[in-house]
Amino acid sequence: MDHVWNAFIICSLLEDCHQCQCILEVNQCLNQSECFVEAMLDQNRRMRSYNQPLACRHFCSKCTRVISGEENISKLVSVIVVSQPCCSILNCWVHLHSPCDRFCHVHSTNLNHCAIKGCTRPVLSGRLTCDILAHQESEALHTLRGKSCFRLHERLELSCTIHGCLANVQIGAKEDEGDEANATQAIGEEVYDVEKKPGKKKRLHAHFTRNYTHCKELIVAPCGIIHARETMHNAEGVGSVAVKTHPTHVFFNNNCQLTLHVKDDPFFQDIGLSVDVFHFECKHSKSDMFCQENCNPATFPELKTDDGEWYFNSSACEQTNSWFSNFNPITRGMKPAKFDFFLDEMILC
Repeated sequence: MDHVWNAFIICSLLEDCHQCQCILEVNQCLNQSECFVEAMLDQNRRMRSYNQPLACRHFCSKCTRVISGEENISKLVSVIVVSQPCCSILNCWVHLHSPCDRFCHVHSTNLNHCAIKGCTRPVLSGRLTCDILAHQESEALHTLRGKSCFRLHERLELSCTIHGCLANVQIGAKEDEGDEANATQAIGEEVYDVEKKPGKKKRLHAHFTRNYTHCKELIVAPCGIIHARETMHNAEGVGSVAVKTHPTHVFFNNNCQLTLHVKDDPFFQDIGLSVDVFHFECKHSKSDMFCQENCNPATFPELKTDDGEWYFNSSACEQTNSWFSNFNPITRGMKPAKFDFFLDEMILC
């Protein structure tokens, strides 16, 4: 397996150097896995700065429409659930030395502090928490949850509480509500309810394991060509989406918020912003008049043919999701340089 990975990396780097008309230079070191890190980082930086080289020159009838002699190019913004380990400190972009680390080398001193959020007391020997009993109980519960017997007991209790299809629907609805309520919770953060006083509970937030980035953001043409990608560390912010491309039209599932964000930006004055057809019909409220008036794809005549059909495939992102997300199990455990390098090569292929 190691020989296959090394051959893949070397061939990919040589092809990139051939396109750039340069020579591949690597450091001589004893560890084979570290020889090509700098070369991979250089390629990653070029990909991030100049996007996919072939996609930038790509135009076809599925992603480009000529109206009155002017090109109308449509792009889609796709959110891919492929995450990678990162430092547990919020908004820290320093790479981890190992995917198993909780903190980068800049914030490594936090390993001596209690894993409970907001607590700076020193940890006990062999533990991740301090001498406070409630914090130790949270760590013990975290350890217990990682054992198979705990998960099997949870499944047994859940099966005993389900009575018929109606109960299944109610449980599913409650889980969905919980997911929405915890949407602002940091990735990798665990929540524990501990009894502070009789009848009262206090919620503790802890980081016992490594953190993960939020997602990968892709810019996809309606024909399926991926133009660029970007890592979203903490959330899918509209401000991060707003600086990526300059087509004549952009589909995005949250364009109603993006339109408000860039309403005074001259860069977006000649760019149409609409929600893709699938999300507009299923996810956006009809009572939201701003969204209905400004982000309805039907209000943009360039998106429809003379027969009233949709000219562009606004579901290209969902189709790309099903393909790109399959690489998630392969990338688990990869260091950041190899993680981005591998995904870029899969896009190029």
